[in-house]
Amino acid sequence: TPDSQWVVFYSGAYGNGVGIGLYRGSYREAGLAETARACRAVIVGGVLGAGAAFALGAPPPPAALVLFLYLLLTLIAGARLSFRILEYVYQRGQLAGRRALIFGADRSGRQALAEMLSRPELGLRPVGFVDDDPRSEGADFQGYPVRAVSDGELAGILRSLDISDLVVPVGSLSPARLVPLGELCREHAVRLLHFGVRWDAADQRVPARVPDADPVS
Repeated sequence: TPDSQWVVFYSGAYGNGVGIGLYRGSYREAGLAETARACRAVIVGGVLGAGAAFALGAPPPPAALVLFLYLLLTLIAGARLSFRILEYVYQRGQLAGRRALIFGADRSGRQALAEMLSRPELGLRPVGFVDDDPRSEGADFQGYPVRAVSDGELAGILRSLDISDLVVPVGSLSPARLVPLGELCREHAVRLLHFGVRWDAADQRVPARVPDADPVS
């Protein structure tokens, strides 16, 4: 019967999700890894459920099968990502403080933005990005506008946006670029901030372990 078709199919999909730990993940910290796991669970579970239904002589219609998998994936992934979306909207709405401009619309700039959003105690309110790549002009990066500027045009951007802080990720600019950039910030009373992730050994007495150069045959 049609009801038994879907009972067998859904049981296979749900059992596969339980088997790979799909329902043990944290919704609040869901990201790309959880989304990939959800896709894998739906696809593998759909194949297993369809195989079981075919084996029992009650295969579901192909069109209905595809539609069911699509809806299932949308619900599973949407339920997990909705927490991240709501958290992002809440963080942006709670920010207040000094207007900060991030130099570099890349991975380092994204990390700097995430740090500002997750730590309102820093007192920084991101307003956008600047980048020296002309192709980035007018782009949208992480929900913020990007302006492609040269060092000579940066002064006008700082004034027009009423910027208080310019955030430069560590390693994104050479020392030769940082010197004139620091002078420009001093001229316009803008604080230049360096952002970076630092790793320190908890116990300096423990030497770092170096793997053997030659594998053991």
